[in-house]
Amino acid sequence: MTGTYLIKAVNIYGEESNTATTIQINIEDGFDNVVTTITEDPDFLGVKDNVEIDGTVLIMSDPSLGVGYYYFENEIDLGQIYTSFINLLMTAKVRYNNNLFDEADLFAVDDLYLIPGLENAWHIDIEYRITNDDPADTGVEWSEWFPFLISSLSFRAIQFRAKMETNNVLVVPIIEKLSMIIDMPDRIERAEDLTVTSSGVAVTYINPFIATPALSILLQNADSNDKIEFVEKNNSGFTIKVYNTVSETYVERTFDYIASGYGKKSNNS
Repeated sequence: MTGTYLIKAVNIYGEESNTATTIQINIEDGFDNVVTTITEDPDFLGVKDNVEIDGTVLIMSDPSLGVGYYYFENEIDLGQIYTSFINLLMTAKVRYNNNLFDEADLFAVDDLYLIPGLENAWHIDIEYRITNDDPADTGVEWSEWFPFLISSLSFRAIQFRAKMETNNVLVVPIIEKLSMIIDMPDRIERAEDLTVTSSGVAVTYINPFIATPALSILLQNADSNDKIEFVEKNNSGFTIKVYNTVSETYVERTFDYIASGYGKKSNNS
């Protein structure tokens, strides 16, 4: 997940280092076949439960409650069940609501800016739920909410929510940027020694692609005057015939094919 993260070293006894350091991860350019992206910032128009808009950022309304939820305005419906790789792009930070004027002696404060244990006082999780049904149906059945991890999932539709938590009323989590990306990995289907008769042949992919793949066909016993004709070609398969321009007839041949594309439709769709 792209972002800046606070990390601590932990030894074999479970003891953490005293202070945290930061790491930056940027994988925005690592997506090859982006199917769709949903971006919630800067308007954050989804349903809010103990969270609110502050300018162009999302903050917790009442930290004393400990938790707040933001439900994404947009869901993703792929139309059929596909295996997809999901990634998160989020920028988050924390606001410290301490009032220094309440301190009787500022010189007695060890650090005016650093809150001891700040990195452990707040947390933001992205959660999701999925369905294999048409999400527009009144009887659609959604799964329970699960914590989001970078992974591949099979689903037709998916919904997201942000869970913002704090265990200190002075520490307020903030979300500045929030997007989810649905990406599908490249894949190949192939077969060898198939026969196309003079009437043609229809080939169905084991798992349909989300879009029509690039297709390469090699005739094994071809005549130099043979010509491949595509009767049909789509994300589910193809139909071909072989025409010989000298004899002016359709002929029988043996062939291999390779289909290269992305998206793996479930056979349960």
